Amino acid sequence: MRKRTFSSSKFGLTLMGLGAAWGLLTGFSFLTALPFLAQVMGLVATGFVVSYLEPRVMLASLTSKPSVLIGFHVLAASVSSILSQAEFISFARYAGLLPALVTMVTLAISGVDSVRKLRIGLTFSGLLFVGYHLFFADFQALIDPFYRISFFLNPNGVAFIASMTCMSLADVYFERRGHFYRISVLVACIACLLLCFLTRSRMALLALAAGLFVLTLYRASKMKTILVALLGLVMLLLALPKGTISNWGVTFSEVYQIDDPHRGIAMATGRTEVWQIALKEIWLPNFFFGVGPGEHSTLTRVMAGSSSAHNGLLLNLCEVGFLGTLPLLVILAICVRNAIRNRHDVTYCFASSFLASGCVESIGETMFFSIGNPGSLLFLLAVATLICGAHPGSSTCKTCAHLAN
Repeated sequence: MRKRTFSSSKFGLTLMGLGAAWGLLTGFSFLTALPFLAQVMGLVATGFVVSYLEPRVMLASLTSKPSVLIGFHVLAASVSSILSQAEFISFARYAGLLPALVTMVTLAISGVDSVRKLRIGLTFSGLLFVGYHLFFADFQALIDPFYRISFFLNPNGVAFIASMTCMSLADVYFERRGHFYRISVLVACIACLLLCFLTRSRMALLALAAGLFVLTLYRASKMKTILVALLGLVMLLLALPKGTISNWGVTFSEVYQIDDPHRGIAMATGRTEVWQIALKEIWLPNFFFGVGPGEHSTLTRVMAGSSSAHNGLLLNLCEVGFLGTLPLLVILAICVRNAIRNRHDVTYCFASSFLASGCVESIGETMFFSIGNPGSLLFLLAVATLICGAHPGSSTCKTCAHLAN
């Protein structure tokens, strides 16, 4: 029997709709205080994919490297939950990774067109998320360093979604399309950048810069001029004396509070102290299985006066321990290796840039491997693409390539 794919227009539209619904549900679930629906959507997405593809393609997904490794991650999280008697909803954050990543892997095996369709849907949901926040934004406070837009997500989370959406748009901008298409994409990118600026999130800005840098390595001939111009603009803003930019005498560095005694770069907004406490006093005493899913935030509040570890790797180490975090590190290492190997293949352009942004964001925030918003879903899609290939026949995962052909 010939393998079916999502190449038809009917299922292509369905995939785009699935991506949009999944992204919107994960992005806006906190608005209704129902974040658990994000995990449920992962099961719905998996059910849709399973019902359409042949069993052998699904078998390739289940036996692929990322799926197996995530399975070990979830298993360790299960043991950690039992030992700590954690709440089920906290455990669901880890358990939901398995069906979500299996779905991404299945699409990666199915073909580059399947990945593209889901990515379009997720990008659309990110744009709606950006538009929602801009609609309620106070533009009179555009250069007020103390104004940080956030509603149901923290400013860094909002900015990360805007950054990932912007990068997805930046990648497709240089495809051969009409002028109206390019102008529309450019306007959408500007909207994402504006929201990023309104959040005053320096981590998201660094994540965006890292992603654009990797994007430039793939599309150097087309993007290097734009990147150099943007970097030159940033340097100019940092160098301008007070009072040059506007009548309010606000410079770029002041808006981002780079030298602020509390939020300054040198102080890392107090994160270094939190990292030390999370590492030495929370994780190391619970080395193998951690303190349990969802339990680390209580300890960081008591020990460090912080809502979280502000680091995705430390979050996992604290909650599910070394045995639960090791599979994620192995996945990350494989992704980096494959991104370097395929640095001349434009097919992997978006995946490598998303990987770079996600890793940078995870240094100062808890985003690492999760399905909590459209940005993290794009990150998982990048992971699946880098490990299992963007199209059958060139898969970097031998099991995936063998069973998909």
